[in-house]
Amino acid sequence: MHVFDIASTTLEHVYPSNAPASKRDPKMEPIKHHLANLTIMAENDNLAAGNQPFSKKKSEYAKSSVGLTCDLASLSAWTDSEFGGRETALIKMASKVFSFD
Repeated sequence: MHVFDIASTTLEHVYPSNAPASKRDPKMEPIKHHLANLTIMAENDNLAAGNQPFSKKKSEYAKSSVGLTCDLASLSAWTDSEFGGRETALIKMASKVFSFD
């Protein structure tokens, strides 16, 4: 088990929070701040990923010791379809951890 110091981590937007106008995806823009589009990274790794498109960030994700982040590297693309799958998976994980009864 790896323990993380929350103070040394940041939230990374898989689809960039500030995508250049020429690279904006109209399906992703409205959901870019939703939980399924966020992952945890070390600050320096997040800076390296920057506002790059998913195809460029995958190599940074693959190096991560955070399973949820590393898993992103196995995806071929990051679209609203992958977003939906990740959202469903995160909800299932959360329901196992937290009791909603």
